[in-house]
Amino acid sequence: NVVIDGTNMLGGGTKVSNVTLAGVAVQEISSANDTLVAIVAAASSPKVGDVVIVADSGALTSKVGAWTYAAAGQVASIQPDSGQEGTKVTIKGSNLLLSGASLASVAFGNVQTAIVGTPSNTEVV
Repeated sequence: NVVIDGTNMLGGGTKVSNVTLAGVAVQEISSANDTLVAIVAAASSPKVGDVVIVADSGALTSKVGAWTYAAAGQVASIQPDSGQEGTKVTIKGSNLLLSGASLASVAFGNVQTAIVGTPSNTEVV
């Protein structure tokens, strides 16, 4: 989920009709008003580009170079590859933080797990 805040984003209209991030149409516009637009970003290859919001009035609101699609993380190994509650699991790979500074959560299927220690771009326990 991405939240964009600003002013006069409806441009005199009543709703947001289109949003693009680095030239890619968003997956969903969750909510929008004159000061806040909540969206779900669509998948894309890594790139940097503009955020463009189009209102039903035709008005455009944009910010140049304001969005970066990060490279996807790659999991190389999961050890052990099975277990039960309480099993400590190590995930190794590359770009696991997805250009961020930390991880918000890790899940196996629908099961949320605790993160032990400080994850890095190459290892999460």
